[in-house]
Order: sequence, then structure tokens, then C-alpha cells
Amino acid sequence: MNRHTRTRGFAALELAILAPVAIALMMLAVYGGRIYLAQQLVDTAANAAARAASAAPTRETAVHDATTMATAMLANRGRTCMDPSVSVDATQFHANGQVVVSVTCTATLQDLTLLPLNGTRVLSGVGKSPIEIYVPSG
Repeated sequence: MNRHTRTRGFAALELAILAPVAIALMMLAVYGGRIYLAQQLVDTAANAAARAASAAPTRETAVHDATTMATAMLANRGRTCMDPSVSVDATQFHANGQVVVSVTCTATLQDLTLLPLNGTRVLSGVGKSPIEIYVPSG
């Protein structure tokens, strides 16, 4: 056996050992990126809902607007977020107060990893927004 044949054999062995490790690292990166994007979606929905609530004229309208905004944002993004829950704290709905919106949902590991895995991950975000102060014109 010459030296060139032995080197080719080692290269094939290295490839056989390193390929699964490289694939696993790529899948881990995909999983981390998809979790980051799903979490960003929940945070964005909570912030947008809080902003919508802060611009409402009444407390009841604020709760309705926040819930509608959050569920609409999560529904438009596909299957990533299942069973969304929106909680609106409008107890400080007055001038110089704030509205706090909490959004929670469940994402399946299969949707996050793109692999046939069982299990879920709970994602939650909180948005806060100061109350708009309306100044009547004229």
C-alpha cells in the first residue's frame, strides 16, 4: 500500500466522523435562530398590543384593541405560535399611567427545528406603553 492510498483512506474516515457533527451543529444553529425569531415575534406582538391599547380612548377599548392586535399579529405569522394567550393590565389607564400587555404562546419543537421532534416550548413577552394624553383641538 502506498502513501497516497493511506491518505485517501484517512480523509474518508475523517469525513465519516465529522459529517454528522457538522450536520448536528447546523441543526443546532437553525434551532437557535428559529427560537430567536419566534421569541421576537411574541415580543413584537406584545409591544404592538401595548401601543394599540395606550392610544385607546377608554379602558374597555384598550383591552379589546390590545387583544385584537396581539392575536392578529400572531395569526399572520403561520403556525409558530399555537394557543396564544393575551393578558392586558389596564389598571393604570389614566394620564401618566401605562398599559402592560403579556403575550404567551406555545411552539412545537417540530416547527422550531424542522425535524420530527415531539415536545413544545412556551414563549412569552411583555410590552409596556405610556397612556396617550389627548388634547382637544380648538
